[in-house]
Amino acid sequence: MSIKVKEVVYSRLFNIGDYSNERIGFKAEIEDGENPEQVIGQLIERVLIIEESIALYRELLRKRENYARCVEASESDLEKTYKKLAKLEAERIKLDDEKDERARCRLISIEDEIKDTLERIKTIKESLRDYAQKHNEALRLLREVRDRIIRGEFPESVVEQFKEINAEKIIKEVEDRVSKLKQEYNIDVDDEFEFYVD
Repeated sequence: MSIKVKEVVYSRLFNIGDYSNERIGFKAEIEDGENPEQVIGQLIERVLIIEESIALYRELLRKRENYARCVEASESDLEKTYKKLAKLEAERIKLDDEKDERARCRLISIEDEIKDTLERIKTIKESLRDYAQKHNEALRLLREVRDRIIRGEFPESVVEQFKEINAEKIIKEVEDRVSKLKQEYNIDVDDEFEFYVD
C-alpha cells in the first residue's frame, strides 16, 4: 500500500536575538506526478532565501542605527570641543593685556591648546562626515533590501524612522550654537577665533 501525499508543510523557527524568534513557513499542495521530497526541498529553499533577506535587513538596520549613534556622539563631541575653544579664546583675550611673566606663559600655553583644539575639531568633522556617509550607504542598502522582500511584511512605522544624515548641516548647527556661546563670553565674532574651515 502506497501513501498518497496531497500536501507538504515546512516551517522553521529562527532565533533573531534578544530572546526573540521568528517563524517562516509554507504549505504546498502536491499535484499528480510531483515528487513530495522535491516540493519540500523547494519550500526549504524558499524559507532560507526569505530568512537570509530578512537577516540582511536586520543587519543593515543594526548598522544604520549604530552609525546614527556615532553621528550623534560626534555631534556632541564637536559641540563640547567648540565650547572648549570658546573658553580658551575668552581666556586668551583676557591675558592679552597682562604684562607679568606668569600671564605670558599661560598665554603661550593657551595658544598651544587652541591649536590642538582646532586640530581636534578638524578630526571630529572628518569622523562625523565619515559616519554620516556610512549611515547613508547602509540606509540606501537597507531600502534596496526592503524593496526586494515581499511587499507589506514591514509596517510603515519602521520605514518612517529612516532619514539620511547631512554632516554639513550638523556641523553648521553646532557652529551656530557656538557663535551664540561666543557672544555670551563677549568674544567678538570677527576676532581671531574663527571656525576651522577645511
